[in-house]
Amino acid sequence: MIEYVTDTHPLIWFVTNNKSLSQKAKELFLDSNNHIHIPILVIIETNYLYHKGKISCSGNDLKSDIECLDHWHLQDFTIELFDYCLTELSIHDAMICAYAIQNNLSVITKDQEIVNHPKIQSAW
Repeated sequence: MIEYVTDTHPLIWFVTNNKSLSQKAKELFLDSNNHIHIPILVIIETNYLYHKGKISCSGNDLKSDIECLDHWHLQDFTIELFDYCLTELSIHDAMICAYAIQNNLSVITKDQEIVNHPKIQSAW
């Protein structure tokens, strides 16, 4: 089993079948041999974007999708992540990347700030 943590937009693009998602990322989400970690912050950010009218998928919709798939797992954040936060990134990206660093995971993302960061492994 290979484990990944996802950034917000790739997961939203996956569940809404958006063409912005790369074929490789789509395959990573679909492969039941992969363990996809989904930080709670991804649900919160999704809900925020939904209520701002920027996306059509709500946090509740996303939460329901996560609960239907055995290889997708919602992850809480703990105070231990503080030591791994990258202060040069936005708060959302910093928390997702901190989780990735703490657990030695690649981040499913297209975000160039994350992709180009020397402490982060990414998949796209």
